[in-house]
Amino acid sequence: MSSEDLLKRVTVDPEICHGKPCVRGLRYPVETILEYLAGGDSIENLLTEFPDLERERERDILACHEFSRRMLAAKRVRRKPHALAPTTPRLELRITIIISSLRRHY
Repeated sequence: MSSEDLLKRVTVDPEICHGKPCVRGLRYPVETILEYLAGGDSIENLLTEFPDLERERERDILACHEFSRRMLAAKRVRRKPHALAPTTPRLELRITIIISSLRRHY
């Protein structure tokens, strides 16, 4: 499945989860799926916890990953160094955890 096909699985609707990007119009925000992965949950646990997610090749979870990758690649945050310093290590740690978790499963 191409990255464009994966991105089609992520929808934004102001009537669902306050307009947060969600998986296939369901009430599963991309952010929540990524938080579970960052917290150490396996993909199998996620698929059990959220039965509406599609199991075939874990497409919905791959879609969350692709969406976040594109968002991180597209946005640049320009702040003063002292304003960014307190959150940078934590953000980098979460991204590292997500990436290492995904690498273990694929």
